[in-house]
Amino acid sequence: MKWLILALCLASIFPIAGWLRQNPRTLPKVWMTIGALPFVWGAFPKREISIFGVPEWSGFTQGFDISALDLILVAAFFNLPRARHAALPFKLSFTFYTSAVLLSALQARNPTATLFYVWQLLRIFMTFAIVARACVDARLMSALLKGLAIGVCFQAGVVGLQRFVEHDVQATGTFTAQNMLGMAMHLVIYPFFALFLSGEKGCQPALIPITGVVIDIFS
Repeated sequence: MKWLILALCLASIFPIAGWLRQNPRTLPKVWMTIGALPFVWGAFPKREISIFGVPEWSGFTQGFDISALDLILVAAFFNLPRARHAALPFKLSFTFYTSAVLLSALQARNPTATLFYVWQLLRIFMTFAIVARACVDARLMSALLKGLAIGVCFQAGVVGLQRFVEHDVQATGTFTAQNMLGMAMHLVIYPFFALFLSGEKGCQPALIPITGVVIDIFS
């Protein structure tokens, strides 16, 4: 059943990409969804398929996983504007870091677990490269930021429930640990605070950093 679902998901990439190409006005909504997904999908059941994994492994990365976000990103990639002559940053540092992790697999007690991490790094860089390409388009960048703002507001509601109703000392939101929640908030606070400092109009550049800081305090 798992392989059937995986095959159907992979096969759906090109039809979705084709539909987005025929409906370009939908693309900003897709990028808004991409921005919100990492913050809201923890409230839903299993959203990843493991090609091969070791669930009992104590590390954070437990397999060669493919998530719904990965598939949406790939489908959205085929509808991005043509790349301008802007070099993608961190390629060299990412290559060095990933190479060091690969070399560590040669002396690791569990080389397979190390390869799990390498797979996660490749997924991270794929996400980074596609998002960087999308941000060339101001419409898509704005939509992505709106999605991040929605995600932060969603986490604020969950954290408020955990702190004041369930009386958790350290709220985790929909993440697996409070540290993960705090790290995610930092990745959103700084872009919005930078927009605020640059004089960007609207309430989001001012309110989202404050909301993120409050969430960090309760986590």
